Amino acid sequence: MSLAEDPGPDGAAEASAAGSSPAGQRAGQAGPRQAGPRQAGPGEGGPAPPVLGTSGQLFADAVELHRAGRLESAASLYGRLLQREPDHFEALNNLGAVAQARGLPLAAVAAYRRALVLRPDDAGLLNNLGGALRALGRRDEALAVLHQAVAKAPRAPGIHHNLGLVLRDLGHFPDSLACFDRSLEIWPNNVRVRLDKALALLSAGDLRAGFEALESRFDLPGYSPPRDAPPRWTGGPLEGRTLLVRAEQSARDTLQFARFLPVLRGHGGRVVFECQRELVPLFSAMEGLAGVRPMDETPAAADLQVSLLSLPHILRSSLDSIPGRFPYLAPPAGAGFDLHHPDGARLSLGIAWGLPWSDKHTAGLAPFFELLQLPHIAVYSLQTGATAKEIGRRGAVGLLHELGHLLRGYDDLSRVMQQLDLVVTSDQTTAMLAGALSRPVWLILPANADWRWTLEQDTTPWFPTMRLFRQPDSGDWQACFSEVGRKLRALVGG
Repeated sequence: MSLAEDPGPDGAAEASAAGSSPAGQRAGQAGPRQAGPRQAGPGEGGPAPPVLGTSGQLFADAVELHRAGRLESAASLYGRLLQREPDHFEALNNLGAVAQARGLPLAAVAAYRRALVLRPDDAGLLNNLGGALRALGRRDEALAVLHQAVAKAPRAPGIHHNLGLVLRDLGHFPDSLACFDRSLEIWPNNVRVRLDKALALLSAGDLRAGFEALESRFDLPGYSPPRDAPPRWTGGPLEGRTLLVRAEQSARDTLQFARFLPVLRGHGGRVVFECQRELVPLFSAMEGLAGVRPMDETPAAADLQVSLLSLPHILRSSLDSIPGRFPYLAPPAGAGFDLHHPDGARLSLGIAWGLPWSDKHTAGLAPFFELLQLPHIAVYSLQTGATAKEIGRRGAVGLLHELGHLLRGYDDLSRVMQQLDLVVTSDQTTAMLAGALSRPVWLILPANADWRWTLEQDTTPWFPTMRLFRQPDSGDWQACFSEVGRKLRALVGG
């Protein structure tokens, strides 16, 4: 699991998304609503009327494809049915669910709005619409719609869940937590709601309660350690024993929470760290570790084991006690290469824009042109892989120095960062590495950033050398980059 609140470049996803859900299913679970008899969820409406004849078979086929995850094919059949019967309520609802599952919230909203004309009091449909509006960043609209849904189905746990997510986005943490608690009163064993409550607590700055609540992730199917894993460490002296610390899915989380590893040296044992393969060379240089292994190999022999993301809970960390020894990472010996800055450069600047997994969350190269036009700045692209080709596609060749093809991994990148005056990035993993190295870094955030960046501050207790720039509105990268450009001009005096 990752602590990101939205799907991210590391393949991580939030505890649950405010997604499309048919009546009787939890918030965030996109699935088809069936016509005909179905089991209603707590406090939700009764069965939809049956659909008969040829259209009924077409609808049944679409539902089967939908359940099988063949979303494009399902959408095609729902579309064919709607050409015959434009007012087919269940087809409109399910078409919206498919669109949202495919990452097409505008289409989802359109389908739900059409269905809402047919059944304006359908609480499940209002819940779905609220989730789609949240995905678009239209949080005030989502809030109004979800309040309507709650009024019509006060015993529906999924609606309280989705309402809690929107309130969390808006920074209304007490109300958000109350919604999650209400959902859990009705559906006590919903792990997804418990995890979203954990993220709300973390967003509110209550790290102790938030990280304690986050331990419920081990109740997710398939998430518990293997049966033959060593016993879990819960704190206390190690007395010479070997502790295996396991990273989880996201390299971003690994870079952030690695700060807790040096603290373990005071517990009197050997610490072996298991992390993402691409991070092994970097962590091999970390002082105090008895070994570093890739997490995709057979686990190391150990007396005890613990998840890296459980350390803040076990060590009872709060905002005032986040381990503050910086830098806690350093480039390994022999990593990277020397940079030779051009004559006349007053500032050396590294940029990275991350993976193109969502236009809402990563900027891409285009807004960085605001910085490429500034004089007296030597700009270096730290972007690697296929996304580095954007430099050529957008005509940026010659406006910056391309380093991506020379960077073999995070170890090389760390060496390059040590030679830069500043890193500006919309990619959080790049920012985490710069922060762990104690390098000056400006992170450009989407309007609805995840819990670790709070809501309004331009600094973060997690990384003292980091400055935060935020979108004023969802999708408005230009405003962020205009501010960054002004700050850079001030730095170089131009």
